[in-house]
Amino acid sequence: MTKSAKNRFLNKLSARLGRPLPEPVTPPEWESHPWNHLTEGNGPEDWVKQFVDNLTAAGGEVVRVKNRFALKKQIHQDLQETGCQRLVVWKEEPLLSLIDSAELDEVTVWSPDQPPEELLARAEQADAGLVSAEWGLAFTGTVFLWNERGRGRIVSLLPTRCLVVLSEERIAPRMEPVLAWIREQEKVPACLNFISGPSRTSDIENDLSIGVHGPGSLRVYLLAENDSRNKR
Repeated sequence: MTKSAKNRFLNKLSARLGRPLPEPVTPPEWESHPWNHLTEGNGPEDWVKQFVDNLTAAGGEVVRVKNRFALKKQIHQDLQETGCQRLVVWKEEPLLSLIDSAELDEVTVWSPDQPPEELLARAEQADAGLVSAEWGLAFTGTVFLWNERGRGRIVSLLPTRCLVVLSEERIAPRMEPVLAWIREQEKVPACLNFISGPSRTSDIENDLSIGVHGPGSLRVYLLAENDSRNKR
């Protein structure tokens, strides 16, 4: 619809309703925007702190670990304490090495070589899904997942719990740097997944329910050591 056609439609609708058109709103400059409390001038540690605070406020959990040895130990401990027996995981070596000796009844590796119906059924029955995030957004406590082939979006959507590995050096202050990074990629997959806390929904009476349309639990492992696995 062209701008002139849009204006004609709105004018006609306004006349039928007997209401004046709303005054146009000019968005404020970013420098004076009330949300601009996290700028490029802040350091990475400030971004990490705000990411942790915002994700926690949204109902997620954050565990900071120093290195991959500590990360593997923490994941094994969490799987045991939560009674996880069936795990589905992305097909990428950094993740697979984290669970290679975990005491689990069933580990499903999301592989494009497997029948999709079988993978879907196993993900539906899984206690947890393990994935890695390309970026974290400090401003909203959001993790950004790049979904393709061995990185199926179902792994983060169907299991009861979602476990995410994220490098601290991959936390951006807000959305703009991540969008710029996406534009630089040669090929973008069909699905880019932004997750801000556990799944939540409410009905018309504002009764809040957790985990109805996705995992009821989200835990992010923040890895402090340098990690270049996600740099495309």
